[in-house]
Amino acid sequence: MSDHREVRVENPMLCAQFTDWLLRQGAPLPWNVGAIIGEIVDAEDRVVVRVDVSYSREKAGQISAAILTTVNTCGGFKVSCRERHDAIRLQRARQGLPALPRRRL
Repeated sequence: MSDHREVRVENPMLCAQFTDWLLRQGAPLPWNVGAIIGEIVDAEDRVVVRVDVSYSREKAGQISAAILTTVNTCGGFKVSCRERHDAIRLQRARQGLPALPRRRL
């Protein structure tokens, strides 16, 4: 199984079709983290995804970041692991949660 850091879209037509489809669904790219842990918002700051936090807020933040990275990558937006980490950090700060410990890759 591929790690989410290895998401690649090699067909530019697929990116265009995916981006157009999301726009028609009312969820334009790029997506970003929302104000609440587990929320993902579209380019117009509307909530498009909520990951259930009842099990673990930390896991919900990680899952939403992985979804965000994958959807934006498929839409032709490049997101680095650093940007993903920054998005999680911002989301945790908005919730008043302590920062996650830094991991060595």
